[in-house]
Amino acid sequence: MSKRGVVKQSIGYSCNQIFVFRPGSFPTLTATMIKLPRFLPFFGMETIWMESSLTGNTRKMRALSWKNHLFFFLFLFPMLHGCSQENSGAFEKVESMNETMNQGTLKIATFGGGCFWCTEAVYSELRGVDKVVSGYAGGSAVKPTYADVCSGKTGHAEVIQLTYDPSVISFAEILEVHWKTHDPTTLNRQGGDVGTQYRSVIFYHDDEQKKIAEASKSAATESGLWDAPIVTEIKPFDVFYPAEEYHQDYFSQNPEQGYCVAVVAPKVEKFRKAFQEKLKSNGSK
Repeated sequence: MSKRGVVKQSIGYSCNQIFVFRPGSFPTLTATMIKLPRFLPFFGMETIWMESSLTGNTRKMRALSWKNHLFFFLFLFPMLHGCSQENSGAFEKVESMNETMNQGTLKIATFGGGCFWCTEAVYSELRGVDKVVSGYAGGSAVKPTYADVCSGKTGHAEVIQLTYDPSVISFAEILEVHWKTHDPTTLNRQGGDVGTQYRSVIFYHDDEQKKIAEASKSAATESGLWDAPIVTEIKPFDVFYPAEEYHQDYFSQNPEQGYCVAVVAPKVEKFRKAFQEKLKSNGSK
């Protein structure tokens, strides 16, 4: 992520981006990511950090300091409002997630099984899954950054939060993929990734998910799928913080990155072979 007052290149793609606030939302602000034209700073603008609440999660974001209000309303406002609909990011994903949840047709699942680059890549291809967002859950700190979580001091796990259509795929089927695409027997590690942030964990959102998770864990244990005892935690969901923008869709955006080639790609290929009939590519969402 860029430092205060700086817009710089992020991993794998352009990060000359800002957040603007939608009309009619003040003082409760929601954000839309748009491209920042390179000429704008010359018109008395700067990149700043702000605190904003979006769907219950508070994070830092880039925004513009409007030094010239007349210039903004006469020129920038129409331009930004028009182009804001064309871009999306981690905040847009979470906002869309809550909008669809309000329709009462989709459900949410939150869980971790090691590096979220891997789990996001797997579940993004699963039929019935509508959206996948990488993030952090299960810790004590508010608004943790990736560096905070990697320090192991916040107590957060790297997780994904997904929305899924229960008429297409059940929570039990989602957990079946979970057991078969990571090692739930290694405490606080997945392969070479070591630390509490890589622990295997399921955060249930209601009593029904809790019962299904416990039953699924017992079934996985009895099946003999793993020789060692399963150490996956089953915990009540508290709060989910979306990870930084460059973590979202990481594998699809950076397929040639070293970790993706060595770790993520083999895991995704294994998943595709084991669950071929459940892939989006073999049917509708």
